[in-house]
Amino acid sequence: MKKVLCILFALLMCTALAVNVSAASHRLVDDADLLSTAEEAELGAMLDEVSKKHDVDIVVLTVDSIDIDPLDYAGNYFNSNGYGLGKEKSGVLLLRALNDAEGDKVCTIYTCAVGFDAITDSDVQGIFDLMESDINDEEYFDAFETFVEECDERIGDYIYDTTHFKFGKKAVIALIIGLVVAFIATSIMKGKLKSVHFQSAAANYVKAGSLKLTESRDTFLYSTVSRTAKPKNTSSGGGGSSRSGGGSRKM
Repeated sequence: MKKVLCILFALLMCTALAVNVSAASHRLVDDADLLSTAEEAELGAMLDEVSKKHDVDIVVLTVDSIDIDPLDYAGNYFNSNGYGLGKEKSGVLLLRALNDAEGDKVCTIYTCAVGFDAITDSDVQGIFDLMESDINDEEYFDAFETFVEECDERIGDYIYDTTHFKFGKKAVIALIIGLVVAFIATSIMKGKLKSVHFQSAAANYVKAGSLKLTESRDTFLYSTVSRTAKPKNTSSGGGGSSRSGGGSRKM
């Protein structure tokens, strides 16, 4: 009986471990086996947290070798494996390849949509600068942790700035609408205060019987022509543009 219980317990532990590894491997794919099991679980949890926080997929991929341009490989992997969050399928992917097409070790960062807007080319190189020492020392967990932290900070700053810009724009629009409404309201009130109105004829200003006309005629003096431009038929087409980019560094 004890033997059966031990076997069941062992199966349950294996199942729980498999679930944890599976959860960590959704955004962390360590095909080059650069991390320990514990490091994979911790880094996977970080990737999930930051991704859900900003609605931008943050992914780390390690491979033994690639035979095409690293940025193309990273972009193809990101798109063909269903990554990307939000309407624009936003994301950032870090690729570590131990051998590229030229036989060199390389790191690549691929950015898409909001990830592309938040992390510029200079930001990519800045992240490489922060990671390079750990990468060269093969302290991969520390390097990948730096990558996640930098993505968290830079995407967070971008979203914060964009949100506040939109708020300021809405505030300006609301102010303009308020001024227009106020102008209309004061104009109406001003009109009600007028006691004298324009008279189109002089009859009210002439004493009865004091003016006798012997001849009258209508003389055409001026003409006013109003022209309105005929609206032109305009059409616009095309879909949304795909924003993606990134950079690579041999190290």
